Amino acid sequence: MPGLTVTSENPVYIQGDYNAAGGFGDPHSAAAVIADGVTLLSNAWSDLNGINWPLNPNQRNATDTWYRAAIGTGTTLNFPQPTGTPSNFGTDGGVPNLLRFLESWSGDDLWYRGSLGILSRAARPTARSSAVTTSIARRHGTSNTTPTSSISACCHQRRRF
Repeated sequence: MPGLTVTSENPVYIQGDYNAAGGFGDPHSAAAVIADGVTLLSNAWSDLNGINWPLNPNQRNATDTWYRAAIGTGTTLNFPQPTGTPSNFGTDGGVPNLLRFLESWSGDDLWYRGSLGILSRAARPTARSSAVTTSIARRHGTSNTTPTSSISACCHQRRRF
């Protein structure tokens, strides 16, 4: 099957199962998303909930969702770590905070297969990585070369744009 590459100088939002219909079985295509910022939205995402509950992610509940694509995106600038804050506060968060989330993933599974790459500093989605946190999801990640590797537990951080 032919592949698809999506590119944008602005942020890109991926909603629902992407190149994986509820699992990583075949058929599938090569896929890549290259953007200033990438936000993953679950199968349960509703624009109406995002409008009605802009500051309350607990009213925007995710559901199990699968994503298969290489993602290249920008990251935020480092900033000093204030005294008494968690160890991931005060940095850009690195790869664990590379993908952005707008929903509460508490008790839901996020499945990801692909490669992640930091291409530059983000120009538009630039809020610090610990601006607002959402509930932690059970994440399952695999790459093309490592059969089982986890996406870090701190990757469920939401940023204000």
